[in-house]
Amino acid sequence: MKEEFIDYVFRFYGPGGVYGKHFNHQLAREQVEFGVAILIHHCQENGKEFMGDSYDREYILSIMLYWYVYNDTLREINTFLSKNYCNCDDD
Repeated sequence: MKEEFIDYVFRFYGPGGVYGKHFNHQLAREQVEFGVAILIHHCQENGKEFMGDSYDREYILSIMLYWYVYNDTLREINTFLSKNYCNCDDD
């Protein structure tokens, strides 16, 4: 599932993707892999389920923007995820 999810994200944000403009159509697959790894690690560390869905795709976008565009630290990204990420059915 992980490789399929990486392909899915890359199709959205990579060169020629619908939202490739976020990265000037220059995003590399390895950059998507990095974002996915960060989110999966966050889920594992916090007992959350990684679903590999559009919700997760949007968080990968945030991770990549924070890291590659805004030059935030991993600590800042993890703080963002801790405050905002909840891929669950709880209301």
